[in-house]
Amino acid sequence: MYHEEEKSSVGEISWVVDWSHTGLKAISVLIVFQHATFESGSVTWQLCTGDKCFLGNKEGVLELFQCDLEHEASIIELSARLLNGQGENAWQHAQLFRQSDSSLDQFPFLIHIKYN
Repeated sequence: MYHEEEKSSVGEISWVVDWSHTGLKAISVLIVFQHATFESGSVTWQLCTGDKCFLGNKEGVLELFQCDLEHEASIIELSARLLNGQGENAWQHAQLFRQSDSSLDQFPFLIHIKYN
């Protein structure tokens, strides 16, 4: 899901991973979600599984284990809100997956799920 309007003060995006049709059970989930903020911009992100949600951190790494996941979890939703930029370049003040040309061997966005 993606929501954004030109000149909007908030942008939202989410990804859903659904493996319910496989019969597999997740034993861990690792999220790498690098982001950058400038001036007054901010990024908030979270990972939800069932009724449980976990807030992401500034470092952009979140790891959940079987004890954290909903019993029989088979769907996760990762969502982010970008907000608080100011002026004509407000859209540049909160960015996802920013990386330099010299770091193309790194992964600023990663969803790694281990199954049982």
